[in-house]
Amino acid sequence: MYKDNDEFSENAEEENEDVDKLILEGEKFEESGDLLGAAQRFNQAALILLENGEHERAVDCCLRALKNYEKIGDEKGIADTSYNLCIAFSNIGKHENAISYCNRALQIYEKFKEEEGLADTYYGLAVVYLNMQKFEDAINYLQKAIKMYKKLDITDGLVSAYLDLGSSYLALNDTQKAERSFKRALDIIEEKEDTPSVADTLVTIAEAWEESGKYDKAVDYYFKAIDKYLEASDMELVEDIIERIKDLIPEFGREKAKKIRRLLAEYKSKIRS
Repeated sequence: MYKDNDEFSENAEEENEDVDKLILEGEKFEESGDLLGAAQRFNQAALILLENGEHERAVDCCLRALKNYEKIGDEKGIADTSYNLCIAFSNIGKHENAISYCNRALQIYEKFKEEEGLADTYYGLAVVYLNMQKFEDAINYLQKAIKMYKKLDITDGLVSAYLDLGSSYLALNDTQKAERSFKRALDIIEEKEDTPSVADTLVTIAEAWEESGKYDKAVDYYFKAIDKYLEASDMELVEDIIERIKDLIPEFGREKAKKIRRLLAEYKSKIRS
């Protein structure tokens, strides 16, 4: 989740997907004295770069946007751009910079009681602490984000936060709290009756269990994901998950491995039929 500027024209956004063009436009607006227009275009370029994983360039564009927002005293723009800088800096491993910009965004969102901004920034800080492997700090901010997302009924944010909360508890070896957090994420997704999204969420949970070395749990969730992908008729992803399960077989004893192979054979039979 990244922050756009509400005043940026939707038509302009559709017409200006080219980052270099947006940067040139931003420079022209700066020269003409239209600092808001410049900030918006640098920010839009940064958003595209963030989505494309070009985080170093995104930082540069965010800083250029921020400079212009600061000159005109646009606190909403400063907050949104500071939040984007938090995410960009975290993605390149500059976590202290990330925390500093997130805290700046928090101060402004708190001042204006901008609850969605607060929720996203709590979540942004949690992600930074996750990247730093400071799991207790991450849990603290995830719980704050969850509380706010619940109040605002932002289900996508809730699902992501619960999944990260589960992973954080797993890192602390608290499997019971991890299981509860994962279940809450699943419950929310299942209410949407979106089978592919349920399957994707099951895979995310399976990956978390696998990463923590809990291979029994991982395989259980991978099999649940297969059922959902079959329901969605996505055979390519079914095959992908089958291969992931096969890769985990060496982690099990003879009897469990035999059982897994038998189940995989049954699923392969379903695919062929």
